[in-house]
Amino acid sequence: MTYDPDAADAKAVERQARLEIEAMGEIDHPMRETLAELAYTLARRVEDPDERQPAAVAKELRAVIADLYDAAVDPTDPLGDDLSEPV
Repeated sequence: MTYDPDAADAKAVERQARLEIEAMGEIDHPMRETLAELAYTLARRVEDPDERQPAAVAKELRAVIADLYDAAVDPTDPLGDDLSEPV
């Protein structure tokens, strides 16, 4: 399934998350794709009217995007160490 940012069901948070991650450029980290997909899923959940804990989901989304940014800025950063800590 290809993401279409202009589709009627495209959510603003997901669209922005995708733009932010794309703007980071190529990230040389083995977990990049997984973290990106996790960010997109969390972004969709933030705007889901049935989501029971949108603030917690938004907090996790911020953390995942920050981890991706850190990996983009410093590929030698031990990203796995941060991921094992509770949020």
